[in-house]
Amino acid sequence: MLSALFAGALIAGASLVCGQAVMALSGRERFSPVAPAAGLSVLLVVCGVAVKLPGHGTAAALAAGLVVAASVWVLVPRLGELGPVRVGAIAAALIAAAAVAIPFATSGRVGILGQGLVNDDMASHLLFTEWVDTREGPTPDLIEDGYPLGPHAVVSAVSKASGASLVQGFAGLTGAIVLLAALTAYGALGGVREWLRAPGATLAAVPYLGAAYLAQGAFKEPMLALALVGFALSLPALRECWRGYSPTIVSTFDDRGRRWMRGQALLALPGGVIAAGTIYNYSFPGLAWLALAAIAWALLTAWYERERREGMHLLDRLRWATPVIVAGVAIPVVAALPELIRIVSFAGFEAFSPSGAEGNTGFGNLRQPLNPLQSLGVWPSSEFRLSASNAGTPALAFYAGALLAALALAWGLGRAHARREAAMPAVFIAGVVGYLGALAVGTPYTSAKALAVLAPVVMLIALRGLLAAERLEDESAGEAEWWPPRPLRPVVRFGAPALAVAFIAAAAFSTLLPLRQPAVGPTDVADRLIDDFRPEVQGENVLFLGRDNFISWELLGAGDVFSPLLNHYDTEETPTLYRATPINAKFDWDNVPTETLADFDFVVTTSSAFNSEAPPEFQPAKRSGDFILWERAAPASVDRRTLLEPLFPGASVDCSQPAKAPLAGIAGTATVLPAAPAVGQVWEPRPSITNSSVASQELSLAPGRWEISMQFASTRE
Repeated sequence: MLSALFAGALIAGASLVCGQAVMALSGRERFSPVAPAAGLSVLLVVCGVAVKLPGHGTAAALAAGLVVAASVWVLVPRLGELGPVRVGAIAAALIAAAAVAIPFATSGRVGILGQGLVNDDMASHLLFTEWVDTREGPTPDLIEDGYPLGPHAVVSAVSKASGASLVQGFAGLTGAIVLLAALTAYGALGGVREWLRAPGATLAAVPYLGAAYLAQGAFKEPMLALALVGFALSLPALRECWRGYSPTIVSTFDDRGRRWMRGQALLALPGGVIAAGTIYNYSFPGLAWLALAAIAWALLTAWYERERREGMHLLDRLRWATPVIVAGVAIPVVAALPELIRIVSFAGFEAFSPSGAEGNTGFGNLRQPLNPLQSLGVWPSSEFRLSASNAGTPALAFYAGALLAALALAWGLGRAHARREAAMPAVFIAGVVGYLGALAVGTPYTSAKALAVLAPVVMLIALRGLLAAERLEDESAGEAEWWPPRPLRPVVRFGAPALAVAFIAAAAFSTLLPLRQPAVGPTDVADRLIDDFRPEVQGENVLFLGRDNFISWELLGAGDVFSPLLNHYDTEETPTLYRATPINAKFDWDNVPTETLADFDFVVTTSSAFNSEAPPEFQPAKRSGDFILWERAAPASVDRRTLLEPLFPGASVDCSQPAKAPLAGIAGTATVLPAAPAVGQVWEPRPSITNSSVASQELSLAPGRWEISMQFASTRE
């Protein structure tokens, strides 16, 4: 736990220092809520580039250290300008970090979030992170496809600097993201009563879908949400640049002077840095979110000023904002140059395409598309993948909670519009457009990610409207004289606080549900396989006869890892005598054709008695807990044939049947039990066992002592 805390503290501290240095260079000396997102973006870019250099992870750690040192050098002369330390901001950060630590506290270990039960994508993240540092073994498929590796480079660097394991490094990254998001949300809730600001920032940092994604080890969407909110908060500083006072392009160069233009261009530095970091976290889709937000903000701002300016004057505004636009585009473009080929390759990423060969193509680890109401923050289920009709809670509770959250969002949007606030509504518009785009041309998996990114924005808008310290009467003047809506005015004085209390209570309860008892996988099995088997199979192709989505990482350095079971985490599927299904089919030595087995000198199996006997040419080379590493000791058997065993460990043969009688004339061997076993019939109520169902089976046994064997294959016990 201490190593994970140290790793998280390093990431968060480095992000804050680098981010505030970016703000200082842009002319904003006081601590800014934009700094957390800007600083994390600096680390993503610096580590993402440096990890390509000799030394890889070590080079990334050194580069990050140099950037942090340079940032300290920038900040030291300006310490007096940072402003007072707000206790509420510290409280919000610590509460949010404590909330995201609940899964580790309840499980009693720092392990792999979401393993087995929810999401094994961490198998890929661990493989990618160690591969970018060691470059051992073949290049993982997704890396060849251009998958962005900025977060992995950061974890590699912090693991080198802190001595933490990769699992602990990712746990630290998770905590750092939430801590930084809480600080950003605290700044976004300016104008909220101070005693409500810290809990509000905590809830905005970890809304329901954000908590659900973090609890399954998915860090990229919360990181993109942090970037999106930070980017939004950087936009109001550009308002003067967007006024468009000059009618001609000539004034851009002659009337204002180079020094003025340089100062204006520096205002785009925070947003440009955040955009650059987004490329290294989420590639071009993340950049599209920021671009949509910037366009929406520009249009909203012009719309709000249209009456005073007698029109929107978009062309004049564009001319006046030329330095900011050029700088804002140039920064991410230059930062993306080392990743240009990979960005182009990523356009063909299979998760973006709804077509494919598998039945669940486009769903990933989902069971059905997510309900967009989940992004509103009130969803009383610990399992976000369940629909309202399939959850244990009555469906009415889900829709009543969603209605409550929708009212809170509508109230927040109304107050934002009354105050002529453009930044957060613009990001909300970008999020909605992003979700609709994913819904139209993407997959249920990508549209679910869009909802997770949108969730913190929704929460911030709702909380900002409900908890604002300004009196409602103060907003009923000038351009906002329609606010609050006239029919609501008789009840708004008491109705708004009641809505706030109900919404916050329901949202906080919903957030705690996915955090209180998530899947946190142990690391002891992986550690043993890494220590015992990995050195033995370096450069060798390995056949793996088991169920372990992390096996490619655990055996990193081997040539390729093959399995009869389709595995989406960089294993290769090998031919089989009969199909090994993901749920209940047995597969072991007898599942592999002789000619296929001849291609391997190393095989890893479980030590279960459920397995068939190994071919005589293989001998145990090493044992590690529940696994055995077999090594070829003789050439392959030329004429090894087995009986079909589709589900159970063995085959039933009645030689009195004409179809089976020829087997009696074959010179073969059979392993039999000395006493006939008592075998059940079928599981009730259905033979197909799932995570959400109960199955039972009755056995008729004679009096006496029996050995009970319940053999099963599962990704999580």
